[in-house]
Amino acid sequence: MTSWKHITDPSPSPSRVWFSRISSENLWCPLRKSDCERLNSRNPGTKVLVEGGRATADPENRVIRYNFYSSPDRELTSGIWFERKEKDELIPISAIEEKIIEDYYQRILEEKISPTEEVSLENESYKVVLDKSGGKRCLRKKNTTKSMFLTRESLTDLQRGYGEYDDNGEKEEHLGPVKHLIFVIHGIGEAMWSRKDVSIPSIVDEVDTLRSKIHRKQYDSWKKLERQKNKTGTATPIPPNRIEFIPIEWHDCIHSNSSKMKQSLTSSTMMNSIPKIRALCNDVLFDVLMYMTPQFCDQVLKFVIDQICHFHAKFISVHQNFSNDGGKCSLIGHSLGSVISWDILSILKDQYESSQTNCGGSGDKSDPIIVEGVELLHSDSHAAHYAFGAFQNCSENEFCHGSWKPNLPKKIEKRIPFHPAFTIFLGSPLGLFLTLRGAHPIFDEMRTNSNRRQKSSTDNDDVLVSPFTLPSDSIFNIINPNDPVAYRIEPLLMSPESTNIPPPHRLGEDRFYTSVSDKVAVVTDLFNPSKSPSPKTFPLGGKSNRVDIQIQGKVGDEMLQYVNALSAHSSYFTNDDVIEFLVKCGND
Repeated sequence: MTSWKHITDPSPSPSRVWFSRISSENLWCPLRKSDCERLNSRNPGTKVLVEGGRATADPENRVIRYNFYSSPDRELTSGIWFERKEKDELIPISAIEEKIIEDYYQRILEEKISPTEEVSLENESYKVVLDKSGGKRCLRKKNTTKSMFLTRESLTDLQRGYGEYDDNGEKEEHLGPVKHLIFVIHGIGEAMWSRKDVSIPSIVDEVDTLRSKIHRKQYDSWKKLERQKNKTGTATPIPPNRIEFIPIEWHDCIHSNSSKMKQSLTSSTMMNSIPKIRALCNDVLFDVLMYMTPQFCDQVLKFVIDQICHFHAKFISVHQNFSNDGGKCSLIGHSLGSVISWDILSILKDQYESSQTNCGGSGDKSDPIIVEGVELLHSDSHAAHYAFGAFQNCSENEFCHGSWKPNLPKKIEKRIPFHPAFTIFLGSPLGLFLTLRGAHPIFDEMRTNSNRRQKSSTDNDDVLVSPFTLPSDSIFNIINPNDPVAYRIEPLLMSPESTNIPPPHRLGEDRFYTSVSDKVAVVTDLFNPSKSPSPKTFPLGGKSNRVDIQIQGKVGDEMLQYVNALSAHSSYFTNDDVIEFLVKCGND
């Protein structure tokens, strides 16, 4: 019996593989095997959740749409027959031609057709023919082109069944349900990074990479533990719960064509010289300058809060057991996004404080402060009272010189729909913004009032750091030492005259190659202040005793610090220590 070539799936009913692409300029990429199974087993006319629920496949309209963030729809198709192109690239064949080819193949198997017979396809210039290659049968697509003087023929091999393929996203399917949802707010320049002609990844691309790396790390750690348990004969561990990330894009509300200030800037005041450099300045530096104006700060904050509320509701509609199963939500802000995150928490804090008179509670564990069903502090409620008291007991004149909050034309009433389990600032200029807002004197006044309340037995006014807190169980400010945009926060929570400012906590396991001149604290237990050699505990950190955390350097960093500065600000989402830290925070 003659064998076949390129018949990867010889079964009577081959498994249909589904593919997607952004446009005709892109290659068709196969969906996850588990998503293909869901699509193949669906009821006619129904839509299917794919990619962990982040997207919905609509087979009837041949499209995939994202559920939790704004990205272009993707074309959807499927196939069991494929054209083999160069470098073994497989192109799905249209449904009509696929039916003709499959019928031709079955008739050959049943010997109901002559081996020399050719069958026309949908486009009659193409025919499917039976051929031989290396002593094996194969089906080919023949294209006959006729001109006045010449007839040309070209043959393309056809393949039945797609064959085996690897998809890193498949590991996500082996994890448990989502128990932690993290919203990621982008920083400056996203209007430029999101353009197709710019090679720098957008926030959506960054988050996709981050999510994939974290799910892979969760899966690999679980499998490693499973192998260890199997060796000892102990119970197999259950898979870890998934951590989901949703990017929040706000750049369009500033850079859209409807922005009158942007129109004025680009049409009236901008010179025609060095256009690429000016475009870079307008699309990157423009974000910071605009956010410092009350009008656009208000517009951005309202937009981001609306986006978080909208996508949180859509997420809950897909993962309906998330809240009942104790799911948690958190925030990550990168660059200017960290300032936006801080300001969102400030709005939440204002609303908590305005409700405090009606919420009661002494603030300790046996009688917590409850505001709208949320415990304000889970680890240091007394610090919250000191912070609230410092604010309430100081006159307007004492605070008119500055604020830790954004300068808004009027109070924003809407808030995010959750109390964050943690908030992480990456490459944050927040320390600079707080300094410019005049927050340091306010934090110091809170520190002084806190000392008075505790009736400290020492005359040293540097005993305590400011008890200022925000409504987040934990807050971390992660800094790359080579990042020129990243600033510390902890010094602002201490006395301006303090000479005992602790160095940042070091992220990750201690390494022998860390520079000896890099004055960073030794590795400590962030969540257990009693184990830390640092005498300072910062209530702003919440469950953590520290806020500032520094990424460790590598061999030769000191010699290349100016070179590394070019990429340091965009390196957080791919840093192994940051990824490990996010897995720990997300699992906790």
